[in-house]
Formats: sequence, structure tokens, C-alpha cells
Amino acid sequence: MNYLQKTMISYYKWRKGVLMLMLLEAVLILGVLGLLIVTFIVSLTSTKGSLALATLRNHLNLLQIRFNKSSIMNAEEERSDIEKLINDVKAACPKHIISHDVNLKAKLHLVYMQISSIADNRSDVTKTSWIKLRAVAYDFGESYVPGFAK
Repeated sequence: MNYLQKTMISYYKWRKGVLMLMLLEAVLILGVLGLLIVTFIVSLTSTKGSLALATLRNHLNLLQIRFNKSSIMNAEEERSDIEKLINDVKAACPKHIISHDVNLKAKLHLVYMQISSIADNRSDVTKTSWIKLRAVAYDFGESYVPGFAK
């Protein structure tokens, strides 16, 4: 074998090694990129859950304030608003996070008691709307908040 053939063979081996390293680097970069994407998605999901819980708690606070001020309220609108917020919470949070939220449990219980009081004392056309609102609060409380009805 002459010098030119040896040089060509070593160049070919070197080129083959560099190509393998480039492929390995590309796979590594894709793996890291995939991990970054998964991390970003998980962080957004957890943010949605805490935002949904905060929104529901704020709405329950506003409801309680309106009850205390004896404001005129439309039970059908409140029911649809609370159903939407509850569905957002259910979609964004696992059950164990919802059930361990002490502030949500307290607010939901107070609002439920106030809704029950209003539903029991109504004798007009809106009584069924108040009963439906009470049922929505009770169903969520029973399903997601341990010891809700006690």
C-alpha cells in the first residue's frame, strides 16, 4: 500500500467518525429540545390550575360579599358562572389539589350555606333557580372537598 492509499483510508475513517458524531449531537440536541418543550407544557398546565382555583375562590368571595350586602342576584346567571368556573378547575387541576385547598373548602361551605338559606326561604318563581345553584355547589363540594357536608 502506498502513502496515498493510506491517507485516503485514514481520511475516510475520519470522515465516517465525524459523521457519526454529528448524528449523535443531532439526536442529543433533539432530546434536550423535547425535554424543554415538555417542561414548558407542564409549567403552563400547573399555572392554569392555580389560576382556575384562584378565579373560583375570588368568585366565591364576591358572591359572599353580595350575599352580605343583600344585593339582588340572578341565580341562573350565578349558576352558569359557577358551573363554568368549576369546570375550568376540574379540567386544570387534579382532584387531590382541589381537595387540599382549605380556603376553597371554607369559602364553598359558607356560600353553600347562604345559598341554602336563600333557597329554603324563597317562595317565588326563582326558587328553582336557587335550588339548582345549591345543587351545583353541593355536587362539587361532595365530589372534590372531603367532609364538605359535615
